[in-house]
Amino acid sequence: MNRRLLLPLLLAPLGLLALPEAARAQCPPDAEFCGEVQLGPARAQAVVRRPAVVAQAAPVVVRHPAPRRVVVEHPPTQVVVQQPPTRIVVRHPPPRVVVVHTPAPPPPQPVVVHHPAPVYQPAPAYQPPPPPQPAAPPRERFRRVGLFATGGGILADQVSMGGLSGGLVIRPARHFGIRLGIGGYGGEDYNGATRTEVPFTNDFLVYFNPRSVFQVYFLAGFHVSAAVAETTIRTTGPLGGVRYDTIEQRYNHIGGQTGLGAELRLGRAFALTFDARVFLREQVRDDVVEFREVLADGTVRETNTSAGALLQGGAVIYF
Repeated sequence: MNRRLLLPLLLAPLGLLALPEAARAQCPPDAEFCGEVQLGPARAQAVVRRPAVVAQAAPVVVRHPAPRRVVVEHPPTQVVVQQPPTRIVVRHPPPRVVVVHTPAPPPPQPVVVHHPAPVYQPAPAYQPPPPPQPAAPPRERFRRVGLFATGGGILADQVSMGGLSGGLVIRPARHFGIRLGIGGYGGEDYNGATRTEVPFTNDFLVYFNPRSVFQVYFLAGFHVSAAVAETTIRTTGPLGGVRYDTIEQRYNHIGGQTGLGAELRLGRAFALTFDARVFLREQVRDDVVEFREVLADGTVRETNTSAGALLQGGAVIYF
């Protein structure tokens, strides 16, 4: 049913309930019956008064409009027809038959083998195998540390001194060496005094042929020394008495030396050593003059510089 028709039908009973109350307000007080009737398109009001004689009321006919016919049209149904898939059949022609005619093999060819004529040679002479090569000698371990001890004398004008020295030898490489030593020398010095001297030396050695038995080296270095000189003075008194007085003098020196030397290796750990060196040094103690000379004209000459030569020989033990 259409929604437009459903709404009036629902509201009609409510209107019928409200009509008597509205009509009752418009009816006269002496009316026995009062009502408003709609007949067709016109609306009429019926009023029944109280007559002296009871009259019969006219029937009220209420006509409802005819119900509307609602036609619902459905969309047409779409029919889809599915065709079955097409099947394709491919027929191959039958294979062709190929006939191959193989010719018969030819007859085998005869094989002719020609053997060379034998050659007769004399049997080779027997040669003994070469002698085995001699094994290489074991490599000698290079010894880098050792001790040395030498003795020698000083060659200088009016000097007669000698002594001993020793110390540590270091060979960081075959061509290079270092000697750290201390010595003690004694004798008569240039001034005629009895002298005792203790030098501390540091020599750097460069070897020209370190793999030979007789190794030659060049040396250069520096030294410091402390010396004590004692002079005895003979004094004759007025009465002919003789008195001897000793005067002590101390000196400190700084200098350098250079020269040539050699080592004669007598074994892996032992060698003899010789060297000759010259030195130049300066006395550095304050307020001390080491050499003083009075010339023929009475002039006094003073100096603290001295030079000389030293010859040494000794041995070295390597570890």
